[in-house]
Amino acid sequence: MNKLINIADRNIDDNALVIIACTTYNQKKFLKETLKGFLIQKTSFPVEIIIHDDASTDGTKEIIQEYEKNYKHIIKPIYQTENQYTKKIDIVKKFIYPLLNAKYIAICEGDDYWTDPLKLQKQVDFLEQNEEYGLIYTEINRVDEDGSIVESRFFKNHITSFCENFEDYLVHAPFMAPCTWLFRKSLYKERNKKYNVADLPLLLDIAAHSKIHKLDDVTAHYRVLSNSASHFTKLHSSYSFIKGIYLIQKDYAEKYNVSEEIKNTIRLNFALKSYNFAVSEHDVDQIKISNKLLKGHPKVDFKFKVIQLLSKFKFGRQIVRFRLKKILGYN
Repeated sequence: MNKLINIADRNIDDNALVIIACTTYNQKKFLKETLKGFLIQKTSFPVEIIIHDDASTDGTKEIIQEYEKNYKHIIKPIYQTENQYTKKIDIVKKFIYPLLNAKYIAICEGDDYWTDPLKLQKQVDFLEQNEEYGLIYTEINRVDEDGSIVESRFFKNHITSFCENFEDYLVHAPFMAPCTWLFRKSLYKERNKKYNVADLPLLLDIAAHSKIHKLDDVTAHYRVLSNSASHFTKLHSSYSFIKGIYLIQKDYAEKYNVSEEIKNTIRLNFALKSYNFAVSEHDVDQIKISNKLLKGHPKVDFKFKVIQLLSKFKFGRQIVRFRLKKILGYN
């Protein structure tokens, strides 16, 4: 192995073996910690950092400019003057992907951060030695806004431990901490459709063509924020997220021509997972579809049948809505 040196100290003329892709918007409070996590990396190969700011208004841009000035040989920023997300533009496809000219891609958003200075080296070493693997992720700690750990070693006994092939990942659609991912750029597939969850289609495309490996080391902290993209305080937003995941599952079931058994499992899982939301939001069409799918299903117990009965009445739907909000901790 070549000598490990800090990524900021490497020759600026070297072609990057790894590119770190970071997207940020109004994350002034957290971004310095994210960038420091990148800059503590020690590797035997050159690394480049591409950071996209989506027209932040809180001083995020100024932090990027400060780091760009000091590390201009490895930090390559993209500054937007208008917010692209609100225009429903696929930021990765339009602005970031054309710049990803390295063998390996690491991703991390501007509120999460890396804690292990050998994260990238460990991941690259594994992929270099195991050609059949296309993505490697790692263990994480979940932290709050202040960085205090709220859950250590999140993936211990997690569903991802039981995912062994593409069908498993498709059916379970697991959260796998994209802030820890390193994957082969050759496996990235451009998409014509924009989904509300960007990492799941990427995971599925990679899983369809290669194996996925978990490194047991904690290399990053995943920040749980009240206003983050995956943390909701309204039932409507949660339901939209669940439906977005289901849309990806349906599309990728067709894309990779999985069996009818797998497709039916996906439909049944969605019917069960979304039922209370559909009742709360008075989604009559989905309630009808779910009732038909779940007829005679072993999980349709007495409590479930009560919810089915309540769904027929306005007051009943209000009861289901109140109960669901209480379970989820929504105000």
